[in-house]
Amino acid sequence: MDEVADIARLMVEQGLHVVPIVTDDHVIGVVSRTEVLRTIMPTDEAAGQEAQRRLDAYAGGERRSTITVEDGAALLSGNLDNATERNVVAALVETTTEIDTVRIRAQP
Repeated sequence: MDEVADIARLMVEQGLHVVPIVTDDHVIGVVSRTEVLRTIMPTDEAAGQEAQRRLDAYAGGERRSTITVEDGAALLSGNLDNATERNVVAALVETTTEIDTVRIRAQP
């Protein structure tokens, strides 16, 4: 079973804001609601990593372009051969969760 889901369920059912993590009757840490939410709410960093993974896979594992994401806007830089390829990589990036817009800066 998914440990994060178990912790989230416990928080909701018991109205908790933090849950202690216990091993051998010793508290070794706590998990807060914020930490649980971070696991299910994508960030710009996570969106950028996923988009980069898609681009690298499209390029056959080669890093032909790089991406940065800020406030849901992706900036793609790289050596893209033509308009068709630019449209394909833009579509790959646009379908990534949390990315709203894509700008492409082609490099020679």
